[in-house]
Amino acid sequence: MQNVSPKNSSQQLLYFELGFSGMAQSLTSLSTQRSYVALGVGVSLSDHPPHKIAKLFSNLFSPFSVAAIVCVAFSWFSPIGLGPWLSPPLSMAIGVATLCILPFLPIAYEVWAGKTDLDVSDLKKRVPLYLPGLASYGVGAAVFWILNSRVMFVIALAYVCVASATFMITLVWKISTHTAGVAGPITALVFVFGLWVLPLHVLSIMMVWSRVKLGAHTLNQAVAGLLVALAVTSCVYCLFYN
Repeated sequence: MQNVSPKNSSQQLLYFELGFSGMAQSLTSLSTQRSYVALGVGVSLSDHPPHKIAKLFSNLFSPFSVAAIVCVAFSWFSPIGLGPWLSPPLSMAIGVATLCILPFLPIAYEVWAGKTDLDVSDLKKRVPLYLPGLASYGVGAAVFWILNSRVMFVIALAYVCVASATFMITLVWKISTHTAGVAGPITALVFVFGLWVLPLHVLSIMMVWSRVKLGAHTLNQAVAGLLVALAVTSCVYCLFYN
């Protein structure tokens, strides 16, 4: 039997501890990599609470949910009424259908089929998914125009114009539709209800922070979405509402 000197034994113990530490670090690294799933955004939700908050905010105030909120607000609380033909429930149903549900359905299908993530992170996949939304916004604007509902017609027209502008930019650059989808409707709320709702633009700024924090957009892309929606919506309301 070979004797093991205390010195050799200590060296072996040290090698074992170093090897165990390296293995633990490797497992930790693998666990961290597996946590970077967040619907393709590429952030860790397990160890970084700010990322959780950013993802939650981005989902709660997605362009589609904000569209539904604005349709409800205008349908039930419009200061100029809804025109001679529409009731609040019917106005809300048409608005939510054409500005929220129908534009979202193609994206939902693509996500269900595993072809994209909920944010449609791949720029090339965004272009064809824009077209059904644009068509639905156009239908909404036409219906509200025929029914002589100015407050609903202008918001639908604003969606057509903002979506058209961001679509043209998307052909060459990944502008943020999330920030546009918050800033545009809030700008519409300001024109309809007055300056007292202007502080709601804090949500627009938070969406910029959220999209940048999640790595979905650069700061320039997020701010550009906000500014384009603010400018286009303001122009639409100055021309067709006031």
